[in-house]
Amino acid sequence: MTQGCFVVLPRYARMAGLECETEPSKERAMFRTVLNPGDNAVPRIGTVMPDGTIYAGSTTPAKDIYAAPTDAPLAMTFNEAADYAAKRNREIYLGHNDWRVPTEAELNVLFNNHATIGGFNASGSDPSSYYWTSSRMSSSAEVLASEGYLQFEEQPPSALCQKFSNGYVIDGPLIGSASVRLVRSEVRKP
Repeated sequence: MTQGCFVVLPRYARMAGLECETEPSKERAMFRTVLNPGDNAVPRIGTVMPDGTIYAGSTTPAKDIYAAPTDAPLAMTFNEAADYAAKRNREIYLGHNDWRVPTEAELNVLFNNHATIGGFNASGSDPSSYYWTSSRMSSSAEVLASEGYLQFEEQPPSALCQKFSNGYVIDGPLIGSASVRLVRSEVRKP
């Protein structure tokens, strides 16, 4: 059985035996959609899955993306983000060992749905409101050399980052810091 998202007065929710989150100063509570084992429907974006992952959407009609429920604890470099994913895989985090830094397309799905998924830093503060992708860019020297140009100053290798306050995508140096939200994907079963 799937619970829909709805707003209800907390006193009625408690009477019905439901758990809810409330803000101390408000008399209303928001319920998240929870998918229970055995449900066959394609989940709604933001659905908390039985394993604790959050359904984030899809990049193709048959490839579903699931996000970790929270960001990594600190902003980190590109290599630290990859190491963090490897560590979570060794731990079999939330029962899975296929966690990774999202691709550019997957991170854009997270950005487009970040309000529904929740927990992202969209404050605009640097560097924590930027999120790493696994999409690495060639150094400018490699690109210019491949196009027959001379390069006088080597630019460091970089990867794409997306800022969650406005959606801007930048070319972030691998030694810089950004946030990371791990993802995993599954091919949808018919």
